[in-house]
Amino acid sequence: MDFLRVASLAIVVAGHWLAIVPYVENGIAGGRMLYNVDPRFWPVTGIFQVIPLFFFVGGFANFTSYASLRAAGDEDRFWSHRLRRLLVPTLVLLGCWLGLEAVLNILEVGGPGPLRGMKLGNITPFAALWFLGVYLGLVLLAPATIRFHQRFGVWVPVGLVGSVALVDLLAFGLDHPSLLGVNIILVWLIPHQLGYFYADGRLRRLSTGWLLAIAGLALLAVLLLTSLPIYGRNLLDNGVTLIGITAPTLPFAVLCLLIVALALIARRPLTAWLARRTPWRVVNAANSIVMTVFLWHMTAYFAVVVALAGMGASLPAGPDAVWWLERPLFLLLPALVLVPLVWVFGRFERPAARRRSAAVAG
Repeated sequence: MDFLRVASLAIVVAGHWLAIVPYVENGIAGGRMLYNVDPRFWPVTGIFQVIPLFFFVGGFANFTSYASLRAAGDEDRFWSHRLRRLLVPTLVLLGCWLGLEAVLNILEVGGPGPLRGMKLGNITPFAALWFLGVYLGLVLLAPATIRFHQRFGVWVPVGLVGSVALVDLLAFGLDHPSLLGVNIILVWLIPHQLGYFYADGRLRRLSTGWLLAIAGLALLAVLLLTSLPIYGRNLLDNGVTLIGITAPTLPFAVLCLLIVALALIARRPLTAWLARRTPWRVVNAANSIVMTVFLWHMTAYFAVVVALAGMGASLPAGPDAVWWLERPLFLLLPALVLVPLVWVFGRFERPAARRRSAAVAG
């Protein structure tokens, strides 16, 4: 599960850095996703989709943490225990950006609005916060959803998929797309709930044949659903956005099942590989800074964009030949900026664990 978390993070970071078409206009930086600039790149919205794995791993972590605290008679600490790692580094990020905004206002640099140097929208240094907001909601619901899991088992994810289908039917049938906002919780609950099945061992007992069958059926369902005009091919942008979060629909819910099944199919060879000393040490080290990298990777990216614009470099307006040639540059330069950011802010991710380690070393 640690490997899934780290590998998913690497794909998310690389995907953001590679698939954004950035711009700087009148002192304001922003960006558009490649598939929104050119709809022909819609396959990117499914092929490189790994966010469901974050929720899958989160479900596993929440289940095991709650079970451990409950066995010790200390389940009341569950929320504070789980939320501390989320909120502390997030508040540090927001505090730093508030300080930067104050400086920009004093110097009168950037454009108007609450973010003087950035265009408000999905593609900002705060792009990761939608995930944390949803995950925060799932953590708060975890004690209840764990009880549902223990009582109703497989009927919970089945009911969630059915509920998503019903919400879609009502939203499109009644022409009220805002109803899809309910799916923001329903859809992301599905991989989170599947993490419970991994934690209690039931998913680990499934044979490769069963997993291949589930993956095949899920893939077929995704292909059929996205061929319908009400959904379309783009799995990440259906035109309905609430509080900066794109409301997912039934094809994405089924895609979550497909992605989890594929991860479980790869479990045995990955476990054998991770038994080696070097891969495990790398994963273990990377896992200790996952939140920091996730929170700061877009800040690193836009720092590079603003610096290039400040030096007079032109930014392509779309995926032309120059944009493609620049892709390696937009992996390397943000990575170089991100390294010192992680070194400075990584200490806020697990301060208690770091203090204990320091005490042991002393």
